Amino acid sequence: FYGQGLGETMLAVGTTVAFPPYGIYLAGNALLALAGYQEIRVTEALPDSGEDVWNSVYDGVTSMPGHVTATFSGEEFVSKKIADQNLARYLDRKDVPANNAQGRINDIPVLAEAKQDSVKAWR
Repeated sequence: FYGQGLGETMLAVGTTVAFPPYGIYLAGNALLALAGYQEIRVTEALPDSGEDVWNSVYDGVTSMPGHVTATFSGEEFVSKKIADQNLARYLDRKDVPANNAQGRINDIPVLAEAKQDSVKAWR
């Protein structure tokens, strides 16, 4: 609640209520993202300078609810840069095997035990 996502969500919901076809655009982008494709962004049709201006205005507008919420709660506003750094800490973890799902399951005792139980049940 202390970042830009709150404002982005409010803007998406408000725009969908005011202009329902926008919901089709959002649903289409969600399906593209789930399928692993790049989302369609209207800003990509703008020239580079226009895209930068649009993005800075958009970021300013959508960050306001997060700033207000953070101020009232006494918490620090989490910018996109800080959020990316926090996420990178989890994505760059070296203590868990990167591409080994079985290794991850076996490293957590409760999951390893559940795995053994399910293997026994199948036999």
